[in-house]
Amino acid sequence: MTAQDGSGREFEVDGAAGIYGNTDGQGFLGKINAGNSVKANVYFDVPKGTKLKTITFKAGLFTFADDAVVTL
Repeated sequence: MTAQDGSGREFEVDGAAGIYGNTDGQGFLGKINAGNSVKANVYFDVPKGTKLKTITFKAGLFTFADDAVVTL
C-alpha cells in the first residue's frame, strides 16, 4: 500500500508505527481469509503539511486483479 500527494510523490506505509498503533494485534502479520474483515490503523510518514490525494492498495504478486486506487 502506498499514498500519493498532489505532486505525484509516493509514500510507503510506516510498518513500525503500525505495530505500536494497533495495540489489539489486528492488522499485523494476520492472515485475512476471503469474506473476513480486519479493522486496523495504517500510518504513513510524510513531511509536515503534506496533503495526501490517493491511497493505492496493491493487488499482490499472484493475482490478475488490478490495484485499487482510493481518492481521499
